[in-house]
Amino acid sequence: MKTILLLTDFSQTAMHAASFLQVIAHQIKAEKILIYHSCETFSQEMIMITDVLVPMPNDERQILTDARSSLERIKSDLEGALSDNVQVDVLMDKRPVITAVEEMTSDMDIALIVLGICGINDQGKNSVGKTPAMLMKHHQFPLLIIPSSAPLAPITRIMLACELKDIEERLPVEALHKIIQAFDASLYIVNVDKENAIGAAGFIKEQTALHRLLGDLDPKFFYPENKDIVSGLLEFSTEHQIDLIIAVPKHRGFLEGLFHESATRKLAVRAIKPLLLIHRQ
Repeated sequence: MKTILLLTDFSQTAMHAASFLQVIAHQIKAEKILIYHSCETFSQEMIMITDVLVPMPNDERQILTDARSSLERIKSDLEGALSDNVQVDVLMDKRPVITAVEEMTSDMDIALIVLGICGINDQGKNSVGKTPAMLMKHHQFPLLIIPSSAPLAPITRIMLACELKDIEERLPVEALHKIIQAFDASLYIVNVDKENAIGAAGFIKEQTALHRLLGDLDPKFFYPENKDIVSGLLEFSTEHQIDLIIAVPKHRGFLEGLFHESATRKLAVRAIKPLLLIHRQ
């Protein structure tokens, strides 16, 4: 992977995501990391920090100065942890985060966007802020979401949550190959559909296509039965010591529900594993 975009708001969660990126950058052979911070202001009195409006200090210039200093500290930490072959740059402006991401992914060859899930709720679980939720729901780019409780360890086992329906048309085969090969990780493919949803003949057809398209990655295939898909995925990830969950959102299918607010929060609140969302382009 050549260029990685790291989104930050300088919260503890964002800093954890930066630390996680330090761990995996060498695995994916990153060549450039761009650290981005949005200084968008919503009014003259209030600003948005980690999805919470707080009073703006009297001197807006001090905010910009502090933000620039924080960016430089993150840059210095990354440069100290990574090889000299990895270029680390910073960017700060007043664009809304969503707009900035859309424009940067359009103008630059960005292979991956990394961000943390904001905050911890009263039960000690992750919670999803407005910006991550919007990126998860509307994104058209590879998005790596790092829960604040995700272990800082290399990725060696990857789980692909896969619905056996229209595999050849919907599965981002090329992107999956690049990701699995970049991490040099074991692949666990978990079917999240039931055989009777597409019929026995359809099940066999889609299963055959899945083996043909991803068989060269030497994956292990699993067909668990769990009426609660999210619970099933999380239980599997714990049982098999999965380091990264990959999901492929679709306009229709099981993951569509994950992008409604309640279900998105359900997955993110309970997950302690990094979650990679990718689309077929």
